Amino acid sequence: MSSFRRLARAAVASLLILAILLPAAPVALAQATATIHYHRPDGAYEGWGLHVWGAAAQETPWAEPLAPAGSDDFGIFWEVPLRAGADELGFIIHNGDAKDPGPDQFLKLAAGNEAWVVSGVPEVFPAQVDPT
Repeated sequence: MSSFRRLARAAVASLLILAILLPAAPVALAQATATIHYHRPDGAYEGWGLHVWGAAAQETPWAEPLAPAGSDDFGIFWEVPLRAGADELGFIIHNGDAKDPGPDQFLKLAAGNEAWVVSGVPEVFPAQVDPT
């Protein structure tokens, strides 16, 4: 057998042994999230939080709502980690016992993972709207 073939076989054997002995690198699975956007015409966002249930990976107690994840030109927004296989996220935007717009709201995840809410308007919009 030629020295090239012996070298090639040794290389293949070494690679097979390494593949068997070394564990595969863990694959990081991206956790699905929903984004809830909220606009107040008065711009007063202090104290407003998000109560979530249903599809939320972790439901929030009423007295401990999620704090906003950030703000943008529309207003503030929350990032909500979701349970695998969930289909509907229930949420209430509130400041203490004051709810805005009032009723329980729901995001149907089959339609998308973003909701746009305007203060005082009970409709949950699937895309950004003009809040004026």
